Amino acid sequence: MNLISSSKEAGPGLSEPRNWWHEIHPTGSMTPFNVPARRLLANDWCTVERVDITQFPHTAHFCRDRHTVMIFDSGNYVQGERRVNGTRLSASGPLDAGVDVIPAHDEFTALADRGSSALSCTLITIDERQTAAASDRHSSETLGSLHPAIGLRGALLLPLANQFRRISSGDMAYADPLYIESATVLLFREIWQTLQKGEGTSSQDRTGGLSGRAQRTVREYLCENLGEKIELDTLADLINLSRFHFTRAFKKSFGVPPYRYLLNLRIQKAASLLKTTRRPITDVALEVGFSSSGEFARTFRRAMNCSPRDFRNGTQ
Repeated sequence: MNLISSSKEAGPGLSEPRNWWHEIHPTGSMTPFNVPARRLLANDWCTVERVDITQFPHTAHFCRDRHTVMIFDSGNYVQGERRVNGTRLSASGPLDAGVDVIPAHDEFTALADRGSSALSCTLITIDERQTAAASDRHSSETLGSLHPAIGLRGALLLPLANQFRRISSGDMAYADPLYIESATVLLFREIWQTLQKGEGTSSQDRTGGLSGRAQRTVREYLCENLGEKIELDTLADLINLSRFHFTRAFKKSFGVPPYRYLLNLRIQKAASLLKTTRRPITDVALEVGFSSSGEFARTFRRAMNCSPRDFRNGTQ
């Protein structure tokens, strides 16, 4: 894993903090790429932002002086891993199974490898020293005792996470700053109560999924045969499973069905070829398994929110 230097932020306030999403590197490169953040709320004790990442593979690394919560949009997943203070808390799988909690001063690292889809995330931070300004003394003390959790779930926590997804996607026109601030207070209270009760889970349930060896076998085969027509039965035969059991176990392990995972691999390979070569777009489309440039252009636009030509020219 290629890691970059920690991005510790100085000072207790939140005035123009360093955006840690700038501290993301394409794997194998020490040059970070810029990921713009759309700020939804910023005051003296918390921030709420939305970020969208489309470059894979990449690594991310941060260590902040504030509690951080990450809520990923539905449908996103990662082929990689997430670690807190060097301990792996999550491997490949869905990102939207719950919320990720990184307490202040804990170190977070992540790898998103080939096959990851575009990531949209609501990023929420709270200054443990400033919570009394928006809540009572009890919550200020309890919020200081958070511990790391990946994919944390709870009866009220999941609906709250969905509400933040709606807010950050622009689906809630009435979500004014006061509403967002109130929701943030409630979110952190629910996180603390869930952790204190020992409810939810800090690691995603992999029961019924593919073994690590089976995942590697299937992934390597897909990467080596992107331009070929790949049958579901062929993939299932690789690891001696029936078509039905393979499909169910694959989705459990990778978070999406096999065809969606293959499509994302093809898009990411195409994106790499568009940036690193001057080959005609039609040739790129055929090499990664699309039947025509038109089909490729439509699929690429849905995945990357721009045309292949605009992506190559840097005008997306």
